[in-house]
Amino acid sequence: MKILIAGDSTAANYKATLYPMMGWGQALEYFAKPDVEVLNFAMPGRSTKSFRAEGHWQRLLDNISQGDWIFIQFGHNDQKIEQEIGVQEDDFRNNLSRMYDEVRERGGNVLLLTGVLRCAYDRSGLLIETQGNYPQIIRETAEKFALPLVDAQSILREFEKRNGRMALQELYCYPSPPGNWVPPGALDTSHFSISGAHKVAQMIADDIKRQQLPMADLFY
Repeated sequence: MKILIAGDSTAANYKATLYPMMGWGQALEYFAKPDVEVLNFAMPGRSTKSFRAEGHWQRLLDNISQGDWIFIQFGHNDQKIEQEIGVQEDDFRNNLSRMYDEVRERGGNVLLLTGVLRCAYDRSGLLIETQGNYPQIIRETAEKFALPLVDAQSILREFEKRNGRMALQELYCYPSPPGNWVPPGALDTSHFSISGAHKVAQMIADDIKRQQLPMADLFY
């Protein structure tokens, strides 16, 4: 059995040159059972549009076997409609639906995830909502097709409520490595550290088990 991940930089694999940055998808294998293979196709800076246009989605489709689970998490880059990678809301909804159809045609199963929370605060110390309506579109798509959903955005928001700002901040990449979009030494408010990626991957696995979703038995 395989888990195949489609997503953006928050889920992606990173080389040692970008230490200590890690995506949750890179850490997920540590919470999956030994007979489960995790293939992470997530790529930094991709939206549902560019992930398909560059061939990453086709490569994922080509690796699906009957019964595999495909974890799909987009939105961070789709909402950048002023940029070439951006996707309008209606197109985002259609892109997710098309992905589901193509996975189903190949005998796979889909789990949708909302985009993870950015560690961004306003001057009054309140978390800033940076993804617009895109997480809600993911929720609505899951409801429309009766798909399992992990609401990663809400999970991290609840984590912050329980544990505070500093605990949330500690999940993210600090200090930012050279070559990253954030100046070296600063806090990267979008991407996780190694320990943060492991914690977020565990939160995702724990939520799957808490909900008793169909793929729950793939995790410890």
